[in-house]
Amino acid sequence: MIGCQVLSATSASPDRLIRFPGQSPLRLPRVSGVVDCVKTCGGFPLFPHEPNCSPVRTLITETQLSDGVSKLAREIDAHYQGRSITVVAVLTGSVVLFADLIRRLSMPQRVGVIQASSYRGGMQAGELVIDAKMLIDVKDRDVLLVDDIFDTGATIAKLSEELLAMGAATVATAVLLRKTREDQHSIRPDFVAFEIPDEFVVGYGLDYLDMYRNLPYIGVLAPDEIAATAAEFG
Repeated sequence: MIGCQVLSATSASPDRLIRFPGQSPLRLPRVSGVVDCVKTCGGFPLFPHEPNCSPVRTLITETQLSDGVSKLAREIDAHYQGRSITVVAVLTGSVVLFADLIRRLSMPQRVGVIQASSYRGGMQAGELVIDAKMLIDVKDRDVLLVDDIFDTGATIAKLSEELLAMGAATVATAVLLRKTREDQHSIRPDFVAFEIPDEFVVGYGLDYLDMYRNLPYIGVLAPDEIAATAAEFG
């Protein structure tokens, strides 16, 4: 954003501030040992796209993500063998994956979106709320449901049931990430790009308090980073 001013951005002064014209300074979460990390003021986090200039620990790099999504697309292509499908993205976390994935798929596609959320800004899952107002007709269609992460599996399970109830001929599921945990739903996603530990992850569409979606890699938020983000944006 034109006109913003970096007030502090060195390891000697880790509490970095930026100021927009006519506004109070905005404090960014601390990054230890990073010099001159703030390069632009186009959005938060205000860092260039390098994992070493980030407020979170990198779990999956940008290159690894690209390779993983390409592998996911090849597996889906092999499954459908050129048949037309309807690809449905689960808003909002899957939008980056969705955009990258559909451009790698070779079969004819219809695309749509459905909104589902159980977190609504926090870390503890609550009641799942589904909004299908923007969903295209899925009756008698082969549907591929695309989500960002398979955590407990409750979202994928419920959405699959809803799509079948709407008349979908078949429903397959594809996720970017599947967590390793014991309390997961008996349903399993059909296509998985990455298996990950049970940690709180952000980036590539995944968020905490609607922040960090723009990171081009998957990172892990440590407890102090979670607290700092909640204090600033919660």
